[in-house]
Amino acid sequence: MFAIAITDQNWFEYLRKNQFDGVINFWTPSPWRMQRLTYGDWLYFFLKSPVRKIAGGGCFSNYQEMNIQEAWDKYGNRNGCKTFDDLRGIIKEYKKNTMFGRELLNHKIGCIELINCKYLRRPRYTCTSNYNINIPATMQKFKYFEQDDPFSDYLIKHGGSSK
Repeated sequence: MFAIAITDQNWFEYLRKNQFDGVINFWTPSPWRMQRLTYGDWLYFFLKSPVRKIAGGGCFSNYQEMNIQEAWDKYGNRNGCKTFDDLRGIIKEYKKNTMFGRELLNHKIGCIELINCKYLRRPRYTCTSNYNINIPATMQKFKYFEQDDPFSDYLIKHGGSSK
């Protein structure tokens, strides 16, 4: 099994440029309750439109829900941001139409822990259609696939390591 998740370009570029080793946090502005991935399954970074290609991925380690401060305390800049205020600001922007003035600091986010991340550089981003996998334009979060993983060999061969 593997999953493909819509990924923010800025988050991806920050992590790619810094090439973090160890665990990173693929956070979600609301809990996604990822329950079907097991340790070692790949989660692929599918960059948002207009790119709409896989640009990297990592092996699933764990899923937790925590507030923004807890996520920052645990992962720091491995959240894909330089500072706590940057992380809070990005989440606030994502949630601006749904929070309606409620306290953001206690808001729970999804924390998808990934290890062994690989980051592709343009022009090595890969199209899912090359592997007969269709990603609907309406996909807003992620999609699970029960088939053999067609991307891991490509990613391991062409992606920069997390070191």
